[in-house]
Amino acid sequence: MYYLRVCPVGCDEDTLPTVRRELANCNAETKAEFPDVSRAIDHLWLDEGEVCLFIVQIASAEKLDDLKRLSGTFVGCPVMALVGEKNAPTLMLKTMRMGASQVVTLPLRAEDFREAMDCIALQTRTAAGRARTIAVSGTSGGCGCTTIAINLAYEVSFLRKTRCILLELALRRGSLADHLDIRPSYSMTDLLAEPDRLDSYLLQHALTNVTDDFSVLPGPYEAAASEVPDVNDVLKLVNLAKHLASEVFLDVPCLYDDLHFRALAAANEVILVVEQTVSSIRAASMICSTLGEQRPSLIVNRYNPKMEGFSAKRLRELLKPQSLWTVAKDDAVVTATNNGTPLRLEAPKSPALADLDRVVADLVPEGRGNGSRKTESTFLGRLTRALTLSHKD
Repeated sequence: MYYLRVCPVGCDEDTLPTVRRELANCNAETKAEFPDVSRAIDHLWLDEGEVCLFIVQIASAEKLDDLKRLSGTFVGCPVMALVGEKNAPTLMLKTMRMGASQVVTLPLRAEDFREAMDCIALQTRTAAGRARTIAVSGTSGGCGCTTIAINLAYEVSFLRKTRCILLELALRRGSLADHLDIRPSYSMTDLLAEPDRLDSYLLQHALTNVTDDFSVLPGPYEAAASEVPDVNDVLKLVNLAKHLASEVFLDVPCLYDDLHFRALAAANEVILVVEQTVSSIRAASMICSTLGEQRPSLIVNRYNPKMEGFSAKRLRELLKPQSLWTVAKDDAVVTATNNGTPLRLEAPKSPALADLDRVVADLVPEGRGNGSRKTESTFLGRLTRALTLSHKD
């Protein structure tokens, strides 16, 4: 779903139906429609911090002053200007100087419109700097880290109706693609093959959409990668992903290498997936000590409340996590993985799913989705399509 609400302004009877159709194809929500700029200025009210996209048809140069008034009134809100092909050469530069972020020619072409929408999404998401990174890391082989990461990210996107991205930081051989039974066009190592070219626009088009609100970038899945990308390039990709979603989940293999600890240290939230075994608990203790004041949270996977010495209370006392949740052992989890689907689609009444939803309730409280969390703000150095005329022959 396109996360900005949209206001078409001044679109004539020939253009407005097409705009409505293309907005529907983008799953964009229309906040209001106005016949002209004056009506928009007089009647539109935006909450503090709310950003809205204006799509304004510019029929002639005389309408440019109206565009300037609109962009000056709603400072920080992006504007897409629609201009006729005959007027485009003379109006393009003037339109952008009056505040338009993108110029799209009429008659409207679907691909052209979508590219302009994508670019505005990148620009506004970059400026907002809203995303939070949640690193999910296992503490022992086979503890279910990837399964937990997939279902947490899916549940956040589903329950909070917010955009989530899951990046698999397995650089040699990953399992995310197999878990979801997908064969994506790009993997993590594909995208990092030419790190100098990497930007948010390229990342956005490399993601594989599981749903409208949930996308993934898996590690290599067809064969083990022969070369491992530089850790700094991986972390750069993580930062770029934060411009494209409200919550970015990281599936971090527990390899005790530089990437493992730097990814955990760079995350806003760290969740360690543990099992009720001595080796898993010792590994969790070591990671907690390494992270120091950055206390991770724990998910005890396949939890057995009757296992003596490994109760949730005892583990909380021993490891002193920020939070501790338990997820029940549930055969439906295995079935969902074998069928390549998120748990909700396989078994919506699963006990394990109910446990994961309790994690979501604590991790992303209701009303705090849609990118409302406060995080550091950064700016991209360049955008592939920024401030350019969109025109496809």
